[in-house]
Amino acid sequence: MIVHIIPDNFGTLKLRKKMRETGCKKDIIVGGWSSAPYGTRVETEGGVMTSECWLVYRATTLRGAALPRKDQEDFLESSKALGCFDSITKGDGYTSGNTVMDIGFSNVNPVLHCPGTLLGVGVMENWGRIFGGNDKYTYSIYSHAYCESIAEVQYAFYQEEVKLAEAMGVGI
Repeated sequence: MIVHIIPDNFGTLKLRKKMRETGCKKDIIVGGWSSAPYGTRVETEGGVMTSECWLVYRATTLRGAALPRKDQEDFLESSKALGCFDSITKGDGYTSGNTVMDIGFSNVNPVLHCPGTLLGVGVMENWGRIFGGNDKYTYSIYSHAYCESIAEVQYAFYQEEVKLAEAMGVGI
């Protein structure tokens, strides 16, 4: 069995830890990816979320790694069997990460979304209340919360990740 955690967000470490804690001795290859192979958004009609979604982008390359490292080649090669990776398989292909820590640090989503959500929560909560008449489904963190001061926090967050990665001896 091969398990792909997309995006990894240190999930490979968590899964391996849980496997150790439960005494799992199965021969399972586990690894993760720096991001999702595509971004999606839920479609809304008249302010109601539907069961439909649409693709925002498709990645042409992703960075991946297995834990333990000895499984790296088999893990990366197995991505070619994943339908959701077809734009990567037919695109620029995958990039081999150094370690699963490298993969965790390579995901830009925590750098962007955590500070943006925490510091922009006032706008998020007030959307459709104070900003009169705005449909809550039209809120966008990118358009309505992000600003120069949040960008400064995001950049500081990123610089801290770089320092941590350097101290641990892993790449990003």
